[in-house]
Amino acid sequence: MTNRFATEPAALTMPGRRPETTPEEALAVFNKRDDLAEPLTASEVNEELDCSKRTTLRLLDQLVEDGELKEKKPGSRAKVWWVPISDTATSTVTKHRREPGREPIDEQREAQTNNRS
Repeated sequence: MTNRFATEPAALTMPGRRPETTPEEALAVFNKRDDLAEPLTASEVNEELDCSKRTTLRLLDQLVEDGELKEKKPGSRAKVWWVPISDTATSTVTKHRREPGREPIDEQREAQTNNRS
């Protein structure tokens, strides 16, 4: 007689246990917000996920390790995470990167000249 649960993950087959939360689900919390530039705390991410705080922290650490998120400690105990802007993104930041050798004052003068035209 074969075990019909042999191919299913243990977390799904054990009574009373909820399915394991994936890193993709944690990343989706960041991507579904209106303000993508706002960093989130672990508690804010945890409110959106059906898992323990420890699991949330593990998922956030994994996403940082995978390069999907960045993290920072703004205080002695606090920590925040955000989705980094990629180098290929067409954002204001990447559009206005300075060319090597150009000074900010050159860019200001050029902008003033273009506005007069």
